[in-house]
Amino acid sequence: MKNLISRCNSVFSTAIITLWCCFAQADDTEVYVGSASGVKPLAIMLLDTSGSMFETVVVNESDDYDHSKDYADEYKTTSNGTAINYQFNKDLNYFSEYNYYTKDLTSNDINDLKKRPFHKDALKCEAASNNNRFTKTGYFNTEFKRWNASNTVWEPSLDIINDNWEWVWWQGWVRVQTIEKPDMPEGNQSSGAFIDCRADDAPGKYINTNPNNSNLYLSNIHSGTYSNAWGNHFDYIYSGNFLNYKIYSYYNKRDLKKTRMQLTQEAAKHVVNTMARIRLGLARFSEDGAGGFIDVAVDDIENIGTDFNNRVDSYIPWGGTPISESYIEVASYLRGNWNDSEKDPLKGQVYFGQQPTEKRKYSNRTINYDYSSAQNYYYGNRNNVYSSRTSSVSTSRSGNTYVSPITSSCQRTSNIVLFTDGSPSADDQSNAKIIKLLKAEDIDFKTDTRITDEDRKVLTNDCDNDDLGIGAGKGVGTCAEEFAFFLANYDQSPLNGIQTFNTHVIGGFFDETSTDPVTVRTLKYMKDIAKYGNGDYASANNKKELIDAFQGAVANVSDNPVTFVAPAVSVNSYNSLEHLDNLYYAMFSPSAENNWKGNLKSYRLSPDGKVVDALGDPAIDYSSGLFKSTSRSYWTPEGTTDGDSVIKGGAARNLLKDNNIFTHLTSNKGPLTTTITSSLDKSLFSLDPNLSIIDQSEIIDWLNRRNPDGSSRQQMEDPLHSRPIVVNYGYTEDPTTKRIIPNGVVFVGTNSGYLHAFKADKEEFKEYFSFVPKELLKNANLYRTADKDQPKAYGVDGPINYWHVDANQNLQVDNGEKVYLFFGLRRGGRHYYALDITDPEKPKFQWQISGGQGGAFEKLGQSWSQMSLAKVRWGNAGKTKVVLLVGGGYDPDEDNRTTRASHSMGNSIYMIDPVTGKLLWSASNNGAATNLPNMTSAITSEIKAVDFDGDQITDYFFVSDLGGRVWRFDINSNNGEDISKTNFIAGAGVIFDANKNNPNYQRFYYAPSVSYFSDPKTKEEFLTIAIGSGFRAHPLEGSTKDSFYVIKDTNITKAPTGYKYTTLNPSDFADIPYGNQLSSTVTTRGWKYDLKVGEKILASPLTSNGNMYFTTFSPNFSASNFDSCSADIGYSLSYSVDFMGDDDPDKDPVSPLITSTAMPNIGIPPQVIELNTTDTGQKLFCELNPEHESCQPKKCEETNSCPDECENTGTVILSGTHVIDGGTLRCDLLKKNYWRSL
Repeated sequence: MKNLISRCNSVFSTAIITLWCCFAQADDTEVYVGSASGVKPLAIMLLDTSGSMFETVVVNESDDYDHSKDYADEYKTTSNGTAINYQFNKDLNYFSEYNYYTKDLTSNDINDLKKRPFHKDALKCEAASNNNRFTKTGYFNTEFKRWNASNTVWEPSLDIINDNWEWVWWQGWVRVQTIEKPDMPEGNQSSGAFIDCRADDAPGKYINTNPNNSNLYLSNIHSGTYSNAWGNHFDYIYSGNFLNYKIYSYYNKRDLKKTRMQLTQEAAKHVVNTMARIRLGLARFSEDGAGGFIDVAVDDIENIGTDFNNRVDSYIPWGGTPISESYIEVASYLRGNWNDSEKDPLKGQVYFGQQPTEKRKYSNRTINYDYSSAQNYYYGNRNNVYSSRTSSVSTSRSGNTYVSPITSSCQRTSNIVLFTDGSPSADDQSNAKIIKLLKAEDIDFKTDTRITDEDRKVLTNDCDNDDLGIGAGKGVGTCAEEFAFFLANYDQSPLNGIQTFNTHVIGGFFDETSTDPVTVRTLKYMKDIAKYGNGDYASANNKKELIDAFQGAVANVSDNPVTFVAPAVSVNSYNSLEHLDNLYYAMFSPSAENNWKGNLKSYRLSPDGKVVDALGDPAIDYSSGLFKSTSRSYWTPEGTTDGDSVIKGGAARNLLKDNNIFTHLTSNKGPLTTTITSSLDKSLFSLDPNLSIIDQSEIIDWLNRRNPDGSSRQQMEDPLHSRPIVVNYGYTEDPTTKRIIPNGVVFVGTNSGYLHAFKADKEEFKEYFSFVPKELLKNANLYRTADKDQPKAYGVDGPINYWHVDANQNLQVDNGEKVYLFFGLRRGGRHYYALDITDPEKPKFQWQISGGQGGAFEKLGQSWSQMSLAKVRWGNAGKTKVVLLVGGGYDPDEDNRTTRASHSMGNSIYMIDPVTGKLLWSASNNGAATNLPNMTSAITSEIKAVDFDGDQITDYFFVSDLGGRVWRFDINSNNGEDISKTNFIAGAGVIFDANKNNPNYQRFYYAPSVSYFSDPKTKEEFLTIAIGSGFRAHPLEGSTKDSFYVIKDTNITKAPTGYKYTTLNPSDFADIPYGNQLSSTVTTRGWKYDLKVGEKILASPLTSNGNMYFTTFSPNFSASNFDSCSADIGYSLSYSVDFMGDDDPDKDPVSPLITSTAMPNIGIPPQVIELNTTDTGQKLFCELNPEHESCQPKKCEETNSCPDECENTGTVILSGTHVIDGGTLRCDLLKKNYWRSL
């Protein structure tokens, strides 16, 4: 068997990424969230039919609903002659998220419902209309959507204002949602405003009708077909006549006496008659007290209605309460036979459910059913009552072996719903079987670190936690809690993946306030079963409460996950070789809805290269790649831990409403002063102009972080690809503590549309401002409503960069110096923005450029490329200018391509004035200052500028494109010539084409790493241009064949002769051997290393001190066998390429040696970065925390044998939270430098 909890650790140790996995909506988001859309929730009810269920309960009810009656017409007055004010049109239906069957209608309820009518003919949900289910019951409960003909989309049904994941130790990640009100506040009475339900699962249903949206039921995911994301929200429709009945019933209630059994029967049947898209079964206690049996095999709820109702109606209260025995019978059925006796001691055996069929005679039982009429209610006839004691139904088994109803590996969680009204009795025949199961799994509650000492009072290895003290007898029912833990936390199926059973418990007809010891202990017993069974406990004392409890348990569904982006670090202006020890991690949690949560958290980098938390302790569990559950990040209150939770602590928990949240509506530069108010046009939010101002105000409140109750919405959204960046303004020193206080700002973007600016000080949190570009205001409603029908929303998701006009070169902003921030949107749009952040307290809008709108930037695609700063010769002879170089961006057409073809956007390079945003020069295949016919592919990579002679002026630059080419551009170096766009480039060409003489289509999404190298033998000097290929838009594509390349360019100090560029291809390169260096010198123009099929490089390499580092991602399965029920976070490797090689003189000193190591299971690895370490922060920490373990004297200090000071610090190579290499000590950095990283 597989241990679920350890498996979950790997599932949640994700590192960046996302959801929608189909070529129609491409991105690396396909990695993190799978979709078990074709699998319906599965539940089995286990009903108590013991003798105590014959006890009676007085209830205050009206007659049941009769659909043949027109209540508004037949019952116009109350019994005392008062007119009844009916409010609903019997010819209309109504929609709500609330269950009004189990509550009286208030005036507010009536007003809300009247806003949401829909035409009877608009109901297309066949699950409701089949067999007149909706007509007979007057209401129906399942997952609904409405067709909006105006916007031609299927609208979601609910407005989720809060959707978080919380970690519960015995349950894992649990979704906590706050559902406020429907997203369809105004009813649409058009018969074409269809209301449909997920339960139909009917592809092609609307081919001949209005909504031609095939994605309502199907979306193409690789080679498989899966249902579109509907959400897990079960909503309600009502007939107008039923709602009038609810008004009638309010005035026509009377006291009735019913048995517990009768109320339970009515509630259970109600669930079956009014729900859809559930697979449901039924089990019951045996009347002879010997365990229980399966009475209705699990099937679609629409198929079992008649049989279920008949079986339930036949139940007569009799016998004991064999909870554990019935519980194991249900589990044996759900598990089935594994055909593996070691892992499956139960073997799917029919234990208590194999009794022969017999008839049992009962004495006459009569109760007073109706006080007013003295009517008697009988079970059976007056004289004799017979009950059939049957074995488990034949459709649940094959002979005496159960056939599991779990047939899909995507059925990750099934639900057992136990209803009982008493403590166990006659219930000691299952203990030995349960103990055997626990031992087979090597479960030892005495040493299990997942439970507490308090839990061990309940969970014991031999179920010897006493007899409950309720008089049931020693060992009676005492294994139920342990069994619940086993079912919930260990694999229960031989199918792939993990399948578990959650247990929900409904305690019927208990006085929850009782102090009676037996009652108190019984309630604790039932609550413990639910607690350790990852389920819920509900109390129910009448039919309405029973219905709510049954429906809540039966429809219980959940999803998963977590994540990290490459961290940002603060550069120390006192020493350019050091970084401050501040580390800022952007993180997020994927969601099935369109409202992913995120955060920014602060940590510290220790002198030995470890990520430590605010307590000074190591923050990372390096085996999983996650933050330790016991860790506390900076900005998180003392006394609390945020651990590996995305939503807890960090910047998010400090956000305040109405705190300098700006947008900008014009192209004019100037201070950011436009706040987000109702004065903004509704079109900016993509709202219908006819939408009420109330709904617009809710969006505005959300953007301004105002909760409905007036509190601050302390939530951030996902910084999916946005790596935070720190801008340093200088430092001050506290005269008392001597603490160096950084005056810096950390910027990070989120896909909800915000660019956040926080103070870069781990000790003090402050938010300077948030900026939402006007083009992204529309994202707010997608996040606010968690609209799953719309594609994943992208906002400020592109790279961020800045320019400090550092006139005196002291790395501090002073003497009127300017600071500009530049950022793009990646898939969020075809725009770049610049802000003047000279004073972060008073930010200014500087400029915006946009693609696809004509003019100079018409070819600009999605803004993926980072804006890179360069100083170039420009203008009059001898003059220079700082400029921005940026690639033309992404063309979404590439998402679906399998061969190289010309792009309609993005196939360009732009050089831009950083102050004005004006275009200075461009290159493309046509219509540019420099036209290159082969520049037909989009460019998403950063431009790599090279200043080889150290005069701080760029000599040439490299760039890669999606067509697998690497380009070199040589800049006009004639210092005596005026430079303009016509002569800026002296020559340009392709120096490498990965798709020439290569049967595999390879793409370059990221920039190369460019370094200088000198052959120690031949003294030959050359540049190495290291780059890797990979299909970033589809990481799960399993048939790709990608490579890592090192291009050797000997044109270091000058351009190629005559500006004639030789285009190399993979066949020109020598293979890099794995693990062994070549034994003789190889003359080559470069090197290559071919990856395994499906393995991809999805970030730029890093070159540092004689080593190249890069990471790869591989899917766990190929597209041909895509399993959509789980996120494929794949597996990752970190590679090191050592060019310095072996000192053996017989081996080639410049032949690269490549090795790899497995990374934690974190999904797509973040960008590899190199950090310089310092002991400054550690010294300050130890001054404040002298007793901390890390502050104690080292043993070497006792013998005066400690290494030199410079050996205490150095560099560390990180990918996200994973340390790839300890790097180089500072002493070595000062002594030698083999490479120059440019």
